Amino acid sequence: MLLIYFNDNYQLQIANPSSIYYTNSYRKIIKAKEIKWQVRKDNKLVDIYHYCYTGSKITTTSNTSWKPMPTLGIGMNALYLQN
Repeated sequence: MLLIYFNDNYQLQIANPSSIYYTNSYRKIIKAKEIKWQVRKDNKLVDIYHYCYTGSKITTTSNTSWKPMPTLGIGMNALYLQN
């Protein structure tokens, strides 16, 4: 499990990535089994956004009213971060 912590209480969990590419301004994580974006407030978990690759599709869940793009599918970016 790869864990990335951000200064503003955001946390990114990435399970079983096949490849990771990076430079000073770019990170690219390829074909992860799961991606979980978590937001904390006052040291308590508040919001969770979860993507899971099941082998034939990507499922998403959240404890918020957030809904993923209806066109989310295999080969698309589940999460894209760039500084």
